[in-house]
Amino acid sequence: MTQDISNPLGNIERNGRKNVPDCNASDIFDKILRSDDLKDLICSYNDLCQQLKLLPGPLQTFYPTIKNNVKIWKGKSLWNCLDKHQSHKVYENGNACKNLRVLIVGAGPCGLRAAIEAQLLGANVTVIEKRTYFSRNNVVKLWPFVIQDLKTLGAKVFHGKLGTGDIEHISIKKLQFILLKISLFLGVQFFHGTCYKDFVYPCGKKSGWHVKVNPIDHPVNKYEFDVIVSADGNKQSVKGFKGSELRGKLAIAITANFINKQLDADVKAEEICGVSYIYKQELFKAMKETTGIDLENIVYYKGDTHYFVMTAKKQSLLDKGVIIKDTLNSKDLLLSSNVSKLALIDYVEKAASYVTKEQLPNLELERNHDGKEDVAIFDFTNMWQADNSCRIIERKGKKLLLGLVGDSLLEPFWPTGSGCAKGFFSCFDMCWMMKQFNSGKTSLLEIIVERESLFRILPQMTTDNIKNFTNYSLEPLSRYVNTNKGGFLVSDALALLDTDAPDEMKIILDNSKHEKTSKKTSNLEQFSKQDKIKNISQLQSHNTTNSLTLVRQKLRKRESIMPEELLISWFKNEVSSYQGVSVNISSLKDGTVLCALLHKYRPHLIDFYSLDKNNVVENNNRAFNIFEKEFGIKPLLTGNEMLEHKRPNSFKFLFYLTQVQKKLSAENKANDVIKVMKIWSIEYQNNNQLNNHKSSTDVLINIPQLSPFKKEKTSYKYVFLILHAIQMTFFAGFKSCNHSNPLHV
Repeated sequence: MTQDISNPLGNIERNGRKNVPDCNASDIFDKILRSDDLKDLICSYNDLCQQLKLLPGPLQTFYPTIKNNVKIWKGKSLWNCLDKHQSHKVYENGNACKNLRVLIVGAGPCGLRAAIEAQLLGANVTVIEKRTYFSRNNVVKLWPFVIQDLKTLGAKVFHGKLGTGDIEHISIKKLQFILLKISLFLGVQFFHGTCYKDFVYPCGKKSGWHVKVNPIDHPVNKYEFDVIVSADGNKQSVKGFKGSELRGKLAIAITANFINKQLDADVKAEEICGVSYIYKQELFKAMKETTGIDLENIVYYKGDTHYFVMTAKKQSLLDKGVIIKDTLNSKDLLLSSNVSKLALIDYVEKAASYVTKEQLPNLELERNHDGKEDVAIFDFTNMWQADNSCRIIERKGKKLLLGLVGDSLLEPFWPTGSGCAKGFFSCFDMCWMMKQFNSGKTSLLEIIVERESLFRILPQMTTDNIKNFTNYSLEPLSRYVNTNKGGFLVSDALALLDTDAPDEMKIILDNSKHEKTSKKTSNLEQFSKQDKIKNISQLQSHNTTNSLTLVRQKLRKRESIMPEELLISWFKNEVSSYQGVSVNISSLKDGTVLCALLHKYRPHLIDFYSLDKNNVVENNNRAFNIFEKEFGIKPLLTGNEMLEHKRPNSFKFLFYLTQVQKKLSAENKANDVIKVMKIWSIEYQNNNQLNNHKSSTDVLINIPQLSPFKKEKTSYKYVFLILHAIQMTFFAGFKSCNHSNPLHV
């Protein structure tokens, strides 16, 4: 289903261009290529759409028309690159995500990169950007993989110098324009000056998911979406995602963009890939003595501007009057009211002149979109990372996939240049998830497990382990060596699947089991008897590279749900000493049983006897929070949900109770082992019989003779055997050296 779009991109009438200029499509295309102003670009693109009587839409209905009407050589070069890229089997000729309606919030490099891939998959893609301009002159370093990726999209048609320098970099502004132009030629619908507010739940069975944007009369408010991707770098853009910040030692960065006047001096100035105090102490000491500027590192890239970024020491900034006064709170240190703009400009000009050996005379700062000098100071001590990369919500039979990419997902450490590389990887992972989501061939839980597993691998990516990138595609196995390292479990996936059809999750798990069994059976039936052993080995080898297969295997063995009767019996036994606490599924909803368990195992964390049994919400939330912090069991329900339902969601709640039972049972076993070790320690010191054993076999034969173990459970004998065998094998030297018992507790 395509959107009902009454106006082409950007609303032509609002831009005051009701009449299309008298020129052909190739001329307008050439104008678009040369455009470096967002509003001018949108106007020219609208002219092209009207000239060809097109509306932005799915790839198969839009791109062929553009391609067939633009015949100039630059156009042909771009079409050749895009044709080759979209011919990959993963896109299924533009049918992989056919009829999928995707909204991408934010037109930064990652948002636009995700838009391109989603469009190539055949989705109907809309991108909204709250700004009405692209003005980020700051330069980003490009990893080899990113350069290759941009080349495959035809980026050299727009930026011929890409991939030709010793130091590969590009301004964010230029990169945005390149990716936006490519996405527009593919049919992506783009709105600038449009601010995302929230998503809106379906009103009825025929109504789907909507969004709220400003302005309130914007046509996007009437659209329905199946996927929303947050790519605006805002940690709270799309609700429902949490994250954390890692704060290190205070680090103050300064960025500055000076005008590149294209004079001889500008051409001759040598770039600085990155110089740190550790490696060039003489340079930094001399700069401090000469100018009073004390830096930890500095980078200089030359492009459309002379771009400098440096990490300055706080005391140096205080001495030079850049920071007006020191503060105890680091958040207040760099407030605009505590920073002198004139002193900051003087600081960066002197630093730039010194490190370039004054090769750049008459430095003049570039101006921002608002006419102010393009210089900034900020604290990059905090590094943001989301807890999860995706969520799926279902209401009234309508599913909505929510996802994060780029800085919204994982904030980069800018000196490494990892922002675009890891950001593009996250875009590919998100679009692969869209494909799986749209196919209906993979269960929702499996989709979430795979996406989250990839997210946990993403921070580990470096230039050293991104190899053979010419063969990369959306398919994770083409980019990740081992897609199972994330180790994401179904208990976590359940928390990311929010549905008003709770029984559906049980069906999803059952279908997942059936799918695994049927696939394995059909594969084995193809093998002849003489080749069966060989082929089974190959099948197992293949499965080890498939994260979903491995996760499913673990789920079958480790994460099955205990029968309700056994759970009730176990909970009754555990809280039998607590008077007035009855145990059944209905009574569990008030939270007192869970609180009693916590008081038994962690009495210092909860005052059980002061609880109000009638306060269902507070009791449950308190129990859920403690179980999550102490035992790592994530809550699948909230206190409010426990209060609202007479009988809690059977599948989710039984699954949660099973996790509680397993965690506490494991703790009981650990306590039993400690108990046995104490018994063994005493027996070791009091019974010389043990010291005469020369092998673990002797221990096994004589273990029943030890009096403490006659009174203990049989399983303790095996624990003892293992412990003593370890002592005999690994600590044999202790006896001869007269050391005390190495396993003494």
